[in-house]
Amino acid sequence: MVGNLINSRAKLAKLLVCVLCFSFASVTSIRTSHANQVFVHPGAVNGKIELERVRQRIQSDPSLWSGTGKFAPLRALATPYTKTQSPCNLQRCEEEAKADAKKAYANALAWYYTGDARYAENAAQIFRIWVNDFEGYKVVPGVSGQSQLNAGWIGALFGSAAEVLRSYAGWSEKEKSDVKSLFATRFYPALHQESEWNGNNDLTQIDALMNIAVFSENEAWLNEARDRLLRRNPRFFFLPSDVGIDYRSTSPSWFSPVRWVAGVTQETCRTNAKLPNDNGHHTQYALASALRAAEVAWNQGDHSVYGLNQLRYTAAMELLALQVLSGDMQGVCADPKTTSSLFDTWMIGYNHYHRRMGIALPNTQKLLGNGDSKFFKSDWNIFYESLTHGD
Repeated sequence: MVGNLINSRAKLAKLLVCVLCFSFASVTSIRTSHANQVFVHPGAVNGKIELERVRQRIQSDPSLWSGTGKFAPLRALATPYTKTQSPCNLQRCEEEAKADAKKAYANALAWYYTGDARYAENAAQIFRIWVNDFEGYKVVPGVSGQSQLNAGWIGALFGSAAEVLRSYAGWSEKEKSDVKSLFATRFYPALHQESEWNGNNDLTQIDALMNIAVFSENEAWLNEARDRLLRRNPRFFFLPSDVGIDYRSTSPSWFSPVRWVAGVTQETCRTNAKLPNDNGHHTQYALASALRAAEVAWNQGDHSVYGLNQLRYTAAMELLALQVLSGDMQGVCADPKTTSSLFDTWMIGYNHYHRRMGIALPNTQKLLGNGDSKFFKSDWNIFYESLTHGD
């Protein structure tokens, strides 16, 4: 009996060693799985499958690209660039910078969808001007500021635009190299310094960093953004199964939800004294940025970001969609009224989890089915995703 016990303990010890070896090997595999990244192009937030799907739809039905067609909002932005200098790098110039970035992205997409080189030239000209004289976003070490958010907003659009445009034959290698330098010297420092403001700021920075990393083929930036996203997710998207996080005393504040359910976010109950209420407003920005970043990872062959965060992201999508549909925060916040602002936030996640993966998302589906592209505003780094990733 003693011999059997010794044998049993020996077997258990061997099994434990195997388990530990396997666990260590698994962790090592996770840590090294992104080494020697082979970049896929086009592969930022717009992968080849999505780009080709839209291009083929427009080719088969040119009315979609007419002044009154479904893609009219995007076409309206895809106009020539007539300015001779870039905006300043201060907050007072952020609307002008946003207009430039949206115009660059719209023109790049218009070129890919239609094949008309005039659109590509419009986009390339914007980059030429910014390369020439944009001062770059300034940051103070250890201090969070608006420059970090602006670098995220503008960088996310410029990174997406540059990646779509990269195969345009009229854009020289020298010009593309200049844009990579623009990203490295005048955007990256502000993106690298993680904002300590509300989570939507950091997620916007992550979105931008993922997109410019792909265009620049910078593996270190891609891994940096991906690691930050995985750290930020449980600090922004709540799941009841989370352990080891004191959500009631973390910084930034969670704005005191009165009911903690799956899908509550760090900014769900953020509200203002004046209407329209903020409840759900900034959550839309944050969720859109997280989904955009996950989409970039997917297009680069990393399916783990979507996979590991399936419950977090789908719970947040479904809860927010229900709150928007009902106009009520569903007992989650002391202030029951949902924001009246609505952005094109859900489509990238819906396209992945429902269309690719077959997961039922009834609230999101109902919300998206309640209107057309006019129903959703596109603002900052949320850019007509019902058109780029929709049905």
